Amino acid sequence: MSYVLSDDKKSCESYSSETCGETFTDCTLCSSDYSTCKRCAKGKILKDNACIDCALDGCSVCNRTGDKCIKCNLGKQLSKTDECIDPDIPNCSKVDKDNLCKKCEEGYAQDINDGLCYS
Repeated sequence: MSYVLSDDKKSCESYSSETCGETFTDCTLCSSDYSTCKRCAKGKILKDNACIDCALDGCSVCNRTGDKCIKCNLGKQLSKTDECIDPDIPNCSKVDKDNLCKKCEEGYAQDINDGLCYS
């Protein structure tokens, strides 16, 4: 048996992650009576008492509320507005939030002067 701080932060509640997982798929923390899911497994978001995948386009991992992308699917980049977009640097497979190439596609090398990928 494990314990977690209650929602009102005034007491501790006991829970069993095994029982919680039997009641709710991908749920790691339930209410003490197992009627409500309170926390989901990594990579899932809690919505309407269920643990679901991130629904943002091109996003593989969302924040807890599901309104902000943390990690994009392979081949996409995270923009400054936290959206997953196609990289706009030719032959670049990974860019950072400032739209600078971090990794060139296979068969290409990055020029140290301009940061672009060349064959």
